[in-house]
Amino acid sequence: MDASYVIYSLAVAWFTYHVFWMAMRIYQFKTFPKTYGQQAFLSLNDLGEAACGQQIEIPAFKIIVPAYMETDVIEGTLYRLSSMNYPRTYYEVHVVTYEDEPVEENNESTTQVVNRVGATINADAKVELVRSIVTPESYDGFFPGNLTASEQHIGKARGLNYALRRIHEDNEHDERRYFIGKLSRTGHLEQVKNILSVFKEGFETTEKHASFIDRYFNPEHPDYIGVLSHTSQLEKLIILTQAAANSNQLDKNSWITLVNFIEREASSFFLQLIQTKQTQFDYPELELNVLDEKDFLYTVMCSVEAQDIAELEEYSLKRESELEQTRPILFKALCGANNNQEIFQLARKFNSRWVLVYDADAEAPMDIMRHLAGRILSEPDVMGFQGPVAPLLNYDSVHSLCRMGGLWMAFWHGAAYPRLLHKKAWAHPLAGTNWCFRIEGFDYQHKLIRDCPYDEKRRRFLLTFDPRQLTEDLETGIRNFSEWSVNAAWHPIVEMEQVPPTAGGLFRQYSRWSLGTLQTMDYILRSHLPLTQKIWYSIYPLRVLFASSGPFITGSLIIAIYMDVMQVDPIFSWWTLFLAFGNFIYIWAFVNTFERYYDMYQQSSAVNFLYKDSTKLIELLNADNVCFTPSYANLINNTF
Repeated sequence: MDASYVIYSLAVAWFTYHVFWMAMRIYQFKTFPKTYGQQAFLSLNDLGEAACGQQIEIPAFKIIVPAYMETDVIEGTLYRLSSMNYPRTYYEVHVVTYEDEPVEENNESTTQVVNRVGATINADAKVELVRSIVTPESYDGFFPGNLTASEQHIGKARGLNYALRRIHEDNEHDERRYFIGKLSRTGHLEQVKNILSVFKEGFETTEKHASFIDRYFNPEHPDYIGVLSHTSQLEKLIILTQAAANSNQLDKNSWITLVNFIEREASSFFLQLIQTKQTQFDYPELELNVLDEKDFLYTVMCSVEAQDIAELEEYSLKRESELEQTRPILFKALCGANNNQEIFQLARKFNSRWVLVYDADAEAPMDIMRHLAGRILSEPDVMGFQGPVAPLLNYDSVHSLCRMGGLWMAFWHGAAYPRLLHKKAWAHPLAGTNWCFRIEGFDYQHKLIRDCPYDEKRRRFLLTFDPRQLTEDLETGIRNFSEWSVNAAWHPIVEMEQVPPTAGGLFRQYSRWSLGTLQTMDYILRSHLPLTQKIWYSIYPLRVLFASSGPFITGSLIIAIYMDVMQVDPIFSWWTLFLAFGNFIYIWAFVNTFERYYDMYQQSSAVNFLYKDSTKLIELLNADNVCFTPSYANLINNTF
């Protein structure tokens, strides 16, 4: 067979595949509103009824916005996020800025803008809705990380990891303060003190020791001491246990009861009980070590324990007053709590463990939290969500290539991406924005679950990022699936954001994504991903290279045939021209995407225009002789 026919046949087959692939993607994109984009309307009343039926509060969220040199856009983003269609006492906005951000002289830093705007929003909302998190210059970028590192990793992952660290610390600080203050008010601190004092005084016989220990340290006994409030109580109990054992005042059963109690309690203080070498009395020495990766929380706990008890009691009263107004179901449960173990578990529900992430230039969907809350209430196994992104928020003010790049990304998020996230056997990579994830889970038989009794020994930090990775979102999604079989579930609500404004910026963005995928390849191949997905990632460079090769191949064929570089039968020449019209299917994809999202872009532009120029418009309308300049009038006309 002539080589020209072989080459021609391969080229036509490859192009036909591309046409078929694009036709399928266009069909998926066109049907998106009725398939992957379908969403049920949920009112706040619907959510309230669902939560009341389960006797729990509606889910609360923490929104993280990494913002590095974002003074131009962060103010508008904060006002949009503070106007979300969700109760303001059920979400917080954490803006992550950087201490080492370069700032021009006489200009505000991003941190200063956030503090200024946040103070206004919080004063109007009468709650601390916006919070500023400043990443220290000496923070290394890992989670939980080193705050005094000599070398730092830069990038989005660094800010996300520090924000997650601060959220864990803030949660611990609040919940621990309430818990200790509450136990002091209920008399539990005094009760534990008296029990330990009796234990220290000792008993005449081993039998009396055994009876005392069984009464207060056996969880099945009605007089069980329950949860301790201070590390000092645990340390004192260890000393007393060791002394009693060394004095031959404990039998084996009493020793086991005490050690089991100490092991259970140690984890709630971020400690681990270690039994070292045997002593001459046949009992091991007992020591406490801080749990791995929990030292930063241990430090927070110690700072709370060092506070004055009267201050903690006052704080617990204040916190209950707030809960009565903002978390009525939780407050009612606290009022009905019968013992300190219940109080401990309820205190761990004060603060949200759900995090949403948006870029500083993103326009978060107004109803996103209502949708996610409904899913969380009805899907107890879900640990995270990922939704589509349309980077078209600045469509009219960017380079033509950037417009095409933004349209293509929006097309992919409305066609191929939801299909990928519906493959349950595959890992679901995060898209960097418009996602929501649980920051922690509890390990039960190598599976992470969320709705279970709080147990520090089983708690795992689910959401962390590798600052060495260029595509930290891809690595996190793959790692969570590989280690815990945890995936982001699809949510259908589109988020609008900006595309790089210049062709060079777009090229650098795509290069970063491609290099990040290659960088993660070694981990992908060693992970527990299915073989088919490993192959899918392995051929990623080829898929990028040939993604739009159809038009190139068609053009090359036409040029080769009509310049006599390739000799084929004339009928095939006409077939080549016929196939050339198949290239219009690529244009159709861009047209469809433009058609769907341009109205959304114009609505966003109108809102942004009114926000930025509201003062000028009001001054002009209030003037005696209203005079709009031609350029300003044209701008208003084009906006609306």
